[in-house]
Amino acid sequence: FFASWAEAFTHLLDEAVLRGDLPRHDTHAAGLSLLAYVQGVTVLVKAGNDPDLIRTIGPAIVAIASAPAAIRA
Repeated sequence: FFASWAEAFTHLLDEAVLRGDLPRHDTHAAGLSLLAYVQGVTVLVKAGNDPDLIRTIGPAIVAIASAPAAIRA
């Protein structure tokens, strides 16, 4: 289950790199990072019974996807 999510994130990042939206980087590692972030947000939302938390910390996923820009492959 989680492997398929990581593959989906990796595929989306690969497409973004091909389009020039992101620089070349380790999309597999970035995909795993995105999966970990989404899972962590989900746990926090459920544990705190606070769906508004998604609005607060959800946008940081863009920063995580873009972070590898500093690590050019």
